[in-house]
Amino acid sequence: MLPSLNVKNVHIHFHMPALPTAPAPVDLGEIKLKATNDQPIERFELSEDGTYVTDHKLGLLWPVDESEKEITLPAPETYPAKTVIAGEPCRLPEEHELASLRDLTRHNPAIHPSFKSRAGWTWTRTPTAWSSGNVFCVYFLSGGVSPLDRDLEAFVRPVRSVSPGQ
Repeated sequence: MLPSLNVKNVHIHFHMPALPTAPAPVDLGEIKLKATNDQPIERFELSEDGTYVTDHKLGLLWPVDESEKEITLPAPETYPAKTVIAGEPCRLPEEHELASLRDLTRHNPAIHPSFKSRAGWTWTRTPTAWSSGNVFCVYFLSGGVSPLDRDLEAFVRPVRSVSPGQ
């Protein structure tokens, strides 16, 4: 008689690559810069006309509000160039720039009080490493950061660079 094998249970283990994750949040915190008269400068400063906010820490100018409507990503890539802040054309922000506006002590919207938000997804220009069809977005309802497919719609908050501390 030949030896036989009687199998009742089979366990199969799959070794899958790690799931992609969004970049870890960066805590940029509030900073105090010193003006020439040694008075502290807040990180975010609202313009006199109330239309844009200066980020003294990152050297950026942001509009107080985002786009009125959500749009797909091919349009936002040209949208900021049509947008002007303090007389200069804008661009889409990097993920870390837009994420720095989050205030995780707030909800709906989870954004620094200097800004207005419709508490939805907002585009960045930072693509994911695993797909050119996805770009990181910030969700200002809760403050999360996650990839979105370029074919979906999100708000746009353009930005332009200035010298840090300016």
